[in-house]
Amino acid sequence: MGYRFVFSQMFDVRPRTLSGDLDLEKIKKIEAFLDLKIDDPVPQSQRIINLRPKLKHLEILNEKPEQIISIVPAITKNPRRKIDFWPEFFESNIPDESEILSVFDIIEATEQLLKESEAETAYSIPIKNIIEAKERTEPAQMLEVEEQKFDFPQIEEQPLEIKTEQTLSFENENLSGREPDLSFWSRAKLDNQPEFVVGNQFLTPEFLLGKQTAEKSFRWGAKKKSLLIFLAAALIIFSFIPLFGWINKILIAKNNALNSGFVAYQALTLAKDSLEKAEYFKAEENFKNAYNYFAAADSQISDAGGWLVSILEKLPGFSYISSRTRLIKAGQDMSKAGQDFTAMIGLFQKSEINFYGGENKNSLLDIILQARNYLESGLGSLISAKQNLDEIKISALSSQIQPQMVIISDKMPQITESAALALDWIDKFMEILGNQKAKKYLLVFQNNAEARATGGFIGTYGLLDLDQGQIKNLFIDGIFNADGQLREKIIPPPPIQKISTAWSMHDANWFADFPTSAQKLMWFCEKTGGPTVDGVISLTPTVIENLLELTGPIDMPEYEVLLNAQNFAEITQYKVEVDYNKELNQPKKILTDFAPKFMEKIGQELKNNNLEILKIINQAFKEKHILVYFSEPELQEFVKKQGWAGEILPAQQDYFSVVNANINGYKTDKMIDETIKHSSQILEDGSIIDTLEIIRHHLGGNSQFDWFNKVNSDYLRVYLPKGSQLIWVSGQTKEENKSPIDYQAAGFRSDSDVAQEEQSLKKDEASGTDIFEESGKTVFGNWVYVSPGETVTLIYQYRLPFRVDIFGKDTDFSLLAQKQSGSPGSKFETEISWSQNLQAISLPGGFNQDAGKTNLQTDLTQDRLFNFKFSNAK
Repeated sequence: MGYRFVFSQMFDVRPRTLSGDLDLEKIKKIEAFLDLKIDDPVPQSQRIINLRPKLKHLEILNEKPEQIISIVPAITKNPRRKIDFWPEFFESNIPDESEILSVFDIIEATEQLLKESEAETAYSIPIKNIIEAKERTEPAQMLEVEEQKFDFPQIEEQPLEIKTEQTLSFENENLSGREPDLSFWSRAKLDNQPEFVVGNQFLTPEFLLGKQTAEKSFRWGAKKKSLLIFLAAALIIFSFIPLFGWINKILIAKNNALNSGFVAYQALTLAKDSLEKAEYFKAEENFKNAYNYFAAADSQISDAGGWLVSILEKLPGFSYISSRTRLIKAGQDMSKAGQDFTAMIGLFQKSEINFYGGENKNSLLDIILQARNYLESGLGSLISAKQNLDEIKISALSSQIQPQMVIISDKMPQITESAALALDWIDKFMEILGNQKAKKYLLVFQNNAEARATGGFIGTYGLLDLDQGQIKNLFIDGIFNADGQLREKIIPPPPIQKISTAWSMHDANWFADFPTSAQKLMWFCEKTGGPTVDGVISLTPTVIENLLELTGPIDMPEYEVLLNAQNFAEITQYKVEVDYNKELNQPKKILTDFAPKFMEKIGQELKNNNLEILKIINQAFKEKHILVYFSEPELQEFVKKQGWAGEILPAQQDYFSVVNANINGYKTDKMIDETIKHSSQILEDGSIIDTLEIIRHHLGGNSQFDWFNKVNSDYLRVYLPKGSQLIWVSGQTKEENKSPIDYQAAGFRSDSDVAQEEQSLKKDEASGTDIFEESGKTVFGNWVYVSPGETVTLIYQYRLPFRVDIFGKDTDFSLLAQKQSGSPGSKFETEISWSQNLQAISLPGGFNQDAGKTNLQTDLTQDRLFNFKFSNAK
């Protein structure tokens, strides 16, 4: 509050007496020539300021110098005179640290005094009081003075004896002062300097150097020492001036960087919204804008003193600087990654893919190669972003963004891993497409309306030739045409013998483990005179139906049908079973003609709905409607890791898989509604009793297609942990498997895998259940027949081959429920109960807990794994 009054006195140089009062007599003497009132003022633009005092004015004040010597002659008289004062200057004692710091003590005392002062004038505050401000207990009393009608600079009334050394020479004493003179008086040595000059209290040696030093200020030794103190203090102060400038520059850059960062994160949000709307070009532009803004923020910090930031961020206590700069760099990296990924997706929108090749059209492999470049670049940016995020101290960031940073930091490893996995996918996919060498694959179309172990009955097969991502040849035919060329005589599995004397390719998918069945298919393909293939690709009609939902209907005018997602399975089944040209005898021709039209549609949709197509295909892999097997070990290991191999999975503890095989039951599995109920009871001794209930309801009987109205004939197998013991079974049909011929006499030979099953076979005489081992599991097999409109419930109860530790603090229990490959799926319920000596401490999500038991209702459209944890209740 008092600053403005004190400051006004700092620049008040009116003459005063030694007591501090205004010297009114002297003011009257000089009023005549210092009166600022001008009767006939000169225009301001024409005024010339004279910086040199006039001699006549000094005479009035009795202050005219006794002798005036020209400085120029003084110097020219002795041109060899050396002006070298440094040796003499340092002869005296150099001031110590306390004397230098005393200057800062004076400044601090003055600042404190200014804060305490509330008076409107400070005329009477002497410097000696300022110096002793910290010791003073009562504030200085303000002197009241008569206010004058003018306010202008004053000159001290008391005449001064001036011993001149070298001064400027005035050759013309009558100069009017109109022309500026840039020469200055040399500083005079004063003998009788008063202790205090009112109006100049802030410029006195006492203020600058302290009272004790000021008393000796005009002795040469003391002057040198005081000057050195002042220079040292000035050096300290002015050394920080560039730093203060840099800091100010950094603060300005910080605000600019924050603004750029804010806009950048807004652009990232817009990019995310664009991605969710599948507006990939717009998302790419938003990611590009975000990158540019982050780059601008980074540049602003670097230009403002990046070297200083890099030093400060390494010092203790400056983690917030490092965290914020790294956050900007991480945002820049993530923006670059997003830009690359959206550009990768945009490739499919910019280009129309021709699977069969052609001019001015990109092959699938060409686009994938470009996509790989974008993905690799984006992965590098993600890795850099992760490294920057790992170095960020989240607590040093704004509380508003800390929650988001925790989420991003937690998800970044998963995102980076997914991008690396996608890069591996692309490399493997290019190899599958024939990037390095041409590939030939066996295609099998498994009709899941007629269930078999790996999906369905194989009525149609194909041969696919790929080279550099282009389809060089696609051959599709009825599988019985190939089987007619088979010369090998192989004994089929016992249930197959009910409908076929010899084993052939159309029944080769007998084993629930798809790699095993795929190897049988490849072997049979060769034995029919077919080529050696590099792998097997299996599809069910469900994949085609789901893709037709996206592509829309496909017109087949030569067959007078319009195939869509709702009628594809029924129409094609009708065309190949009934309505085909009997003279040509090519019932599968409609599928041969459909395939290229369908692939062309897919190529068009990749341009507009590429992500939707990828989602459909990914879901088909999860539900095992698409299965692949490769003879190349590295590729096969890759598909196993992705869960695309359709293998029977190993399990740590409880496991089951219900596998249906329609044997002469027509297409009735299309009409079967299946529910599977599973329960595990953990007994007091830790042993486990499982009950598996399979409910099959036939919805057929009134369909326009006769093959849906037949009895469902099913050889049902239940795969369980190896060593499981059957307790009882109900709902099955007891039936013996009898060989149609004497295979040994007919010259048939056995398949090694089938023979191994038969060697392990044990028949439960009471129930007629086949018990054998396959793919590392114990298998229960029974015949089940369901007529249209009826429901059959098959129940197995069995003891698991292991126990849980009822005395342990952390007892694990798990259940793996594996879906049958290619099936439409089942309704699924499970319940786990335990004895009183156990208590549940961890349950899977979605489970309902009751006293001593827990349960869940879901579906079995894909494999389900559940993990439980128990401890001893005591």
